[in-house]
Amino acid sequence: AQVVVTWVAPVANGGSAITGYTVTSNPGSKTCSTVVGESVNPLTCTVTGLTNGTAYTFSVVSTNAAGDSTASPAGASVTPSSSSGALPSTPPATYTVHKLNTK
Repeated sequence: AQVVVTWVAPVANGGSAITGYTVTSNPGSKTCSTVVGESVNPLTCTVTGLTNGTAYTFSVVSTNAAGDSTASPAGASVTPSSSSGALPSTPPATYTVHKLNTK
């Protein structure tokens, strides 16, 4: 199972630009990371490897040249579950395609 986590950039960056973020699940300490300037949206990432039916909370740490911030307070818990319904009969009306540059 997986959960998409989105957050807002901190107001203060400690005098050095934020270079990335790391999200950590509790329980399980599953993580995902983004890199500012490289990730399509550095304020969202997908935590994978979660277990359906287990409640998780997530915290976010920002990183700059000086190191890592303290972790954000955990948000409300989320419990992933397997899909039990039918697939949608039509595709979304609008969508966005992002071109990813590879090195």
